[in-house]
Amino acid sequence: MIKIISLLVFMLCSFLINAQSKTTSSSSSSSITKIDGVERQHSSISVNDSDTFYSLRAKFPLDKKEEIIKLLSDNIDEEYRSVSGKTFKWIKEENGQPVFSFVVTNDQLKISIEKDMISNGTFNKFKNLGESLKTVISNRK
Repeated sequence: MIKIISLLVFMLCSFLINAQSKTTSSSSSSSITKIDGVERQHSSISVNDSDTFYSLRAKFPLDKKEEIIKLLSDNIDEEYRSVSGKTFKWIKEENGQPVFSFVVTNDQLKISIEKDMISNGTFNKFKNLGESLKTVISNRK
C-alpha cells in the first residue's frame, strides 16, 4: 500500500512540475530556386516561447533586410539601437543582464527576450512584432 501511495505522490509531483513550465516551438522554411534564371530565395524561421524566455531565429534573402530594419526601427525605441558595419542591434540591459536583443546581420535575424524582466504589455508588443517580421521574411501577406 505504501508503494502505491508513494507512486501516486511521485506521479502527481511530476505532473505538477511539468504543468508549471511550458514551451512552444515552431519553425518554417521556404525556398525558391531557379538555376538558369539565377533567382534564389531561401528563408527559415524558428521560434521558441517558454514561460520565461522568447527567441526567434531567422535566415532571409538579402532583399528583405531593409524592410526588416525599418520594421524594427519603427517599433523599438531608438535609445537601444546601435549599428556596427552591416550589423544592426537593439539591446536593453538591466544590471548587466540582457532584457531583450534584436540583432540583424546581412541575412539573419536573432531575437531574445527575457519575459520575466519586461511587462506583459511590452512582451505582447514584441511578440506581435515577431509575427510581423515572420510575415515579411516568409513573403506571406
